[in-house]
Amino acid sequence: MNQKSAWQDALIKYCIDFNIPIDYLSDILRDSKVNPMIRGKGFEFSTLMAFQNILSSDIWEVTKPNMNAQAMQHDVDILVKHIPSGKTISVECKLSKKDSFRISKTGEITAAVKCMRSRTLGQEIIADRAPIMGVTVDQLNAHKDNYLTTDFDVVASSFGNAFYTTDKESGEYIWTPESSHQKIIEKILQNPHADLKKAAFDYILVAKASDLSPSAGFYPCARKTCKHRDTCAFIPNYPVVKFDNITGQPIQPWNSLKALEDVLLEVLSKK
Repeated sequence: MNQKSAWQDALIKYCIDFNIPIDYLSDILRDSKVNPMIRGKGFEFSTLMAFQNILSSDIWEVTKPNMNAQAMQHDVDILVKHIPSGKTISVECKLSKKDSFRISKTGEITAAVKCMRSRTLGQEIIADRAPIMGVTVDQLNAHKDNYLTTDFDVVASSFGNAFYTTDKESGEYIWTPESSHQKIIEKILQNPHADLKKAAFDYILVAKASDLSPSAGFYPCARKTCKHRDTCAFIPNYPVVKFDNITGQPIQPWNSLKALEDVLLEVLSKK
């Protein structure tokens, strides 16, 4: 059986198993309530393949655990194992915030990463989870939709999602970069001949989770109810990625995939 017929057969079986009318599958997947979840899950697999392509299989094992996260357990999008040491690194995949690409009047180039919990923690879960997480109930209540830097080791994000907007009539996500942004995109991608839509989405940014909290000094805590804003260990909802306006390269704490192995080794050095 060839690869194409295998996935087609699997798709048909999926529709049969879960009572999905296959004639309307495309409409279902494009629904504005469904599409963000599908794209987010798809990005996890895109990142998995990108990591596998760039990391040596003799040194690194990259897998996608099949997990069903429980109330007290954070699911792992991608697990990277350093074979020589046996240590593992957890990676959280988060798309950049749609329509967040900006060029300021001073030439600063930025995009934002949507890095928040999909569900806000309820009061009962906060009371149970706070001592396990090593924070007070008040701290967790102030950050009920934020991740702690200890929830995972690395965040991966797609640059391209920052150029999508929602069509007002259809509700669909559409690729709509401004024409004036094209040269900037090409500079960041360092490939003027690329299919910009695909290349921008495939341009993956990585950062250590420990660098994304206000305590690391890159981002301030935006929660007024937080009583430890200078030493806060929660990741902001929308950490901003800045790009050098001359080289187009991401500025710390964010890195391109070229620096992936260095980022992973930095994480390992503290495990």
